Amino acid sequence: MLLSFYMELQKIIKSRLKKIEDAKLYSPKEILELGVVLNIKFEPSLDRVYRLIKRGLLPTKNFGDLQARWFVTGKDLRAFAEARYLSKK
Repeated sequence: MLLSFYMELQKIIKSRLKKIEDAKLYSPKEILELGVVLNIKFEPSLDRVYRLIKRGLLPTKNFGDLQARWFVTGKDLRAFAEARYLSKK
């Protein structure tokens, strides 16, 4: 049962990764819409995206002066998602 759920989750993540363009910059809200970063309930979560950015686990580029404006490159986002959800542990 658990194995079939994990296999289905991998299929979903793979299909979502196909939508990511490597050269494009993605804002946290765009990452949420893609549904690539999941929380503990396996649901897309904006709070989880910001937490990963603040902890430095998701590499970002900051374009803000007074207020932080974080963007993640598609290449980094794809590498993060593959390492987190598709790697065999």
